[in-house]
Amino acid sequence: MLREVEAETRGERDAMYQTRRDEIKGTGLLTVAESVVDAFIQRGQPILHERALEEAIARATAGDDEPITNRRILDKFVEQLSHLGYI
Repeated sequence: MLREVEAETRGERDAMYQTRRDEIKGTGLLTVAESVVDAFIQRGQPILHERALEEAIARATAGDDEPITNRRILDKFVEQLSHLGYI
């Protein structure tokens, strides 16, 4: 019985995460979100300071050009990720 409940709970959790991923992807922020999670993993802490967050966003948006450094654009990415509950 415990294994059945565990499997059901895991399935519900996975479905929730997939829904959240699809929502982030739908906003065009998936690459940015992946860069942010990489920054969390590299830091090894549950808190990501503002500068590290901005650096992660800049890395994700750099492409072949220079990273985005415009304050308003960075703030908009942070606002969108925050609104989605990602950060």
